[in-house]
Parts: sequence; C-alpha cells; structure tokens
Amino acid sequence: MDPQYLLIEDFMSHKRTEIDCTQFDSALIVGQDKSNPRESNGVGKSVIYHAIKYALFGTYPTSVVDKIVRDGTEGCKVIFDFKLGSRIFRAERSRKKGKTNLQLKEKINNKWPDEDNKQGKKSQKTTTETHEELLKLIKINDNAFSNSVLFSQNDLNGLVSAKSPEERRGILKDALGLTYYKRLEEIVRKVASEIMKEIDIYRAVAAALGDPETELNEFSKCLAESKRAIAVKEKEKEENRVSLSAKRSELSNLQRLVSSEVASAHEKLTDIKNNKKQVNSEIQTAQNDVQANIAKMTSLFSTLKEKEDGLVLLQKKCDGLRTQNPRQLSKVQKELDAALENELNGRSYIGTMEAKVNDLRKPLPDDEECPTCHQEITEDYKHNYQQSANTKLTTLEVDLANNRKKLKGALTKKTRLQQEVSDINATTAKIASMEGALANKKTEIQHNKDYIDRINKLNEQRSDELSVYKKKLEELTKLEKSLSETVKNLSTDDVSSKILVVKSDIEKLEQTSGLISSAISTESQNIGIFMAKIETKTKDLTKLRTENDKIKERQKSYKLHKKVQKSFSSSGIPMLIINTILDDLQMEVNGFLASLKPGLELQFTEGLDLFFRIHGSEREYAQLSGGQKMLFAFAMKLGLSVVIQRRLGVDIKLLLLDEVDQSLDDACKDTYAEVVKKLQDTFKVLVVTHDNRLKAKFSNAIVVEGDAINGAVASLVSW
Repeated sequence: MDPQYLLIEDFMSHKRTEIDCTQFDSALIVGQDKSNPRESNGVGKSVIYHAIKYALFGTYPTSVVDKIVRDGTEGCKVIFDFKLGSRIFRAERSRKKGKTNLQLKEKINNKWPDEDNKQGKKSQKTTTETHEELLKLIKINDNAFSNSVLFSQNDLNGLVSAKSPEERRGILKDALGLTYYKRLEEIVRKVASEIMKEIDIYRAVAAALGDPETELNEFSKCLAESKRAIAVKEKEKEENRVSLSAKRSELSNLQRLVSSEVASAHEKLTDIKNNKKQVNSEIQTAQNDVQANIAKMTSLFSTLKEKEDGLVLLQKKCDGLRTQNPRQLSKVQKELDAALENELNGRSYIGTMEAKVNDLRKPLPDDEECPTCHQEITEDYKHNYQQSANTKLTTLEVDLANNRKKLKGALTKKTRLQQEVSDINATTAKIASMEGALANKKTEIQHNKDYIDRINKLNEQRSDELSVYKKKLEELTKLEKSLSETVKNLSTDDVSSKILVVKSDIEKLEQTSGLISSAISTESQNIGIFMAKIETKTKDLTKLRTENDKIKERQKSYKLHKKVQKSFSSSGIPMLIINTILDDLQMEVNGFLASLKPGLELQFTEGLDLFFRIHGSEREYAQLSGGQKMLFAFAMKLGLSVVIQRRLGVDIKLLLLDEVDQSLDDACKDTYAEVVKKLQDTFKVLVVTHDNRLKAKFSNAIVVEGDAINGAVASLVSW
C-alpha cells in the first residue's frame, strides 16, 4: 500500500487539510498554534494519522464516534488514495447527522467513477458491506496496521527493552493480533460450560431411573421360576390324571360285582359325598381367594395412597422450583455479558484518566526551557501552567471519582448477575431431575391401579362362584341325608368295602388335582404381574441407555471443545505462531540493522531470550548507548512490520514516527535523522516532532497551523 493523497475536512481539529503524498519521500509533521506560534502541543499533528485510520478502518480515538466531527460543523469527511501494485483506490469515509457513509472507488484510465461513469465503483449496497470489501482489498486489520505503520516513543521500550521472555511474548501477541485467540478461547469455554450443564441434566434424568437393568434381571428370574413351577405342576397334574383314570376303571369293575340296587345306592351316595367334598373344596378355595384378594387390595390401596401423596408432594416441589426463576437465562446472560463489557470499558477509561492525572501532577522542571513546548520558563509561564493544570486536574478528579463509582456499581451488578445465572442453572437441573421422577411415579401409580382393577374383577367373579357353590352344597346335603338311610339297610361285603376304598382314593386324587390346578392358576397370575413389570423396566432401560448415549455423545463434544479451548490458549496456536515467525523476525531485523548500522545484530532463542551483539561482541541492553538502543528498536519495529505484512500478504509503504525523538539527546537525534533518510528509500516516512532543529535535516514538512476557533489547516512546504 503506497499513500497517494489525503484530504481531511472538519475531522477532529482540522478544518481542511490536503496533502499530495507523491510530492515527498519523507516529511516532518510540525505544528504551531495560530494565537501562539511557540505553542505546538494539541494543534492536530496526530490527527493526520487518525484520519488515515478512520478512512481505512472506521476507527477513531474519541470516546464516541460523533466527537470526531469538528465543533460547530454538521459533518466530517476523510479521503485517502492509495496504490496497490499498479492500481489506485480511494476510500472516502464521512460522518453526518449520526450516520457513517463509506465510498470505495478505483481509478480507471486516470479517471474516478462518477454518476455518468460507473466503471471503477467498488461500493456495495450498505456501508458495512463496503467496509468488508475494503478490508478484503487491503488485507489488514486496524491493529495489524498500527503495529506495521506507527512507531511511537513507546516503541523504544518494546521488544528490545522487555525484561523477560513473557513480556516479549505478550508484546508479540498484541502486535500479531493474537489476542483474538483469547476471545475464541472464551467463546469455546462458554460452549463447553453449556455442554457440561446438558450432561448434568442427562445425568439427573438417568439417576431418577435408578437401576432398571438389575430390576429387569430380577423380574426375569422370577418369571422363569414361575414358568418352571407351572411346568412341574403340569407334570404332576398329568400323573394325577393317569392315576385317577386307573382308579375310576377299577371302581367300574368292582361295581359290576354288586347288585344293581346296592351299587346304585352306594354309587349315588358316593357321588353325593364326592360332590359335597368337591363343593366344600371349591368353597374353601373361593373363600381363601376372596380373603387373599381383599388383603392384597388393601395393601395395594395403601401403597397407591403413599405413591399418590408422594406424587402430589413432588409435583408441589417441582412447581415451586419453576417459580424460582422469574427471568429467562438468555436475558440474564445477556445482562451479564453487558456488565462484563461495562467493567472492562470502565477499567480502561479509569486507567487512562489516572495516567492523565499523574501527568498533570508532575511539576515543571527547573530548566530555562519547557521540554514539551520549548518555551522559556518564566514566573508568569509557571503561574499560568500551574493554574491550567489545577483546573484540568480538578475536572479529571471529579470525573475519575464518578467513573470509579460507576465501576463499583458495574462490579456489584456483575456479581449479582453471575450468582443469578448459577441459581437458574441449578434450578433447571433440579426441575429436570424431578420431572423424570414424576414420570416414573405416574407410571408406577397407573400400574398399581391396573393391577387393583384386575384383582377386583377376579374377586367379584370368585364371590359369585362362592354363592353358587354354597347353594349346591345345601342341595347335596339334603340328598345325602336321604340316601344315607337307604345305605344303612343295604348288605355290605368285601366288594362293597373295596368299592369304598377305591372311591376314597379317587376322592383324594381329585382333591390333589384341585390343589394342583389352584397352584397353576396362582403362578399364571404371577406371570402376568412379572411380565407387566418387565415391560415397564424394559422401557426404563431403553430410556436409560438413551440418556447414557446422550451423556457419552456430549462428553465427547465436551472433550473436543476443551481441546479446542486449549489450542486457543496462550500455550496453543498463539505460541506456535510466535515460534514460527521468530527466525523470520530475526532475519528481517538483522537485515535492517546491516543497512542502518553495520556491525549491529541481535539473536532470539526458542525461549524468547534476546542477545545483542556489536561487531560480534555480546552486550546486555543496559550496556547499549542511547543511539544503539534506538537503532535496535527501529530495526525491531521495522522487522516486525515486515513479518506482519508478509503474514497478511500486504506491502505497506507508509511509516509514521510519532515524537520518537522526544527523549533522545542531540547525538541520538542525528542518528535518528540518518535512519529516516535511509528508510525513505523504502517507505513514505512521516515524522511527527516538536523539535524545530530537525528541520535542517529534512527537505519537506507538513506544517499544521492550529486554530481553536476556525479549525486547523495543514500544508506541505519545502525548503
């Protein structure tokens, strides 16, 4: 990027300044106040650099953008023409009535585009889109541009004079624009934190499900035991059936041996007795079933009542938790982010104001000439200076106290909002856990109700059967009494005795058959219960596995984000980039040193230690002369500028030296002027200075004439 032309209109302190950059290779930027030619501070020398930055990046040094508009005017405008390769572009940025406008143009056939000629127009639909197009064109951001172009007095105390590798690493991070990775690290950290909150919620749901796999295994074992018991009873039933069939066949044969009358009487009586025993057995079984079912339902109703009471209590707790978060998390988080940003801005602003207060508190030196404006120090000058300083100090101290109070309020609000975010997250996790428990309890309650309904229906059926059995028993008792009288008169013999024995055996076998059938019925009921429980626990197990899969998937994502967070940390990508450019930086710096002052060189180690050499002899920084320190600092700044531009694929031919000579002695200033002369072969060099003695060493100067009423004007002069 090679500067061609700069126009400043009503920007900050300048009324109108027009500079043709093609007319010089290097130029001093000096200033004088119109009302006091000896005064050069605050006339607007640095505004030239701020105007270039505003045109290219839209950045400004004021607290709010509208303060860049000169007092008493409605708007401001900056035009900056620059050359990229063989192409010439114009960035024209203006501010008027609270709105910013940006126009981007390319000079085609030595003509700028206009209403009639659209060729070369690069502006987009919106100012934001045009700004993005400009950044794509120049391939550099504001921070990298400043580190590549601006060389201020503070750069004499930068990488070269840094006391530790950590301090150098911090300077390189800022210069290379690597602080952006800190923001990326914080973004990834927040995402990882949200993922961990999701994991906690999934874990709470899984914990509420308990251990369905163990319970499922237990119910499956019980089901298998019931099926095995039924198989055994079925076998016993078949054996009993075979025995009963044999006894009945034997009875039939014996009955043929007795007379038809006796046989008929005994047979009827035996049938009646057998029927009575069968009915009594059925009555007893039915009564036992009814009592057992009543006891079982009583127990189930008690359990159901406990579970329903527990459900109501749990629902109340869950509803209570839902009312604890009156505000949405996103809204609170947004307020917290704003509070953090206010805290950061407040601390920065207070630091700037404190530095200004400390500067104003410094007394004037006892020298004959002011080191800042080079005016003669008289008693009137001291009085006026002290009066002005006291006025500014009073205003700054009041403003500083107010801003400290605001910062304290911002810190209090940040602490409150951080606690509110933590409380909301904790409450959300509890609600999720309770909702899982509520769902499980509702399922258990429904299963209990269904089971109670089945037992109740079975009990009603058994009660009806019991009434039928009792009525049948009354009828059999009357018939038995009548036949018993008849049997007393019938003759008995061995065959009749055998018949009675066989009938007794048959009766026992039939009773055994009834008991076996009752046992099979009970186990069948148990199988139904176990199958229902197995179905419930199978669903719980499927849900648990789903929740565990979610936990594993989010844990993988959490680990990945933590790795990404580490890569964005100071020991990750930023460190790798710094180590990668060290060799290039050392080579470029030593190249500049060789051209500026042969015999000077420096060397970086992998740990960012720095060694200085003069004609091969190693020196510590404290052993260097003022001129040598300046040369090393110059070369370091220029080398870093080249490395930054190479990383971005740009070539900026502009260098602004802002009051670098302020703390230099006369010998160093001579060296400083020689360095600038050598640099002008490669760069367009602008030198901001208060020292009029440097004029003799330069052929061109940009003179800024300050005028607090009508605005400053700068012009290019040669001598």
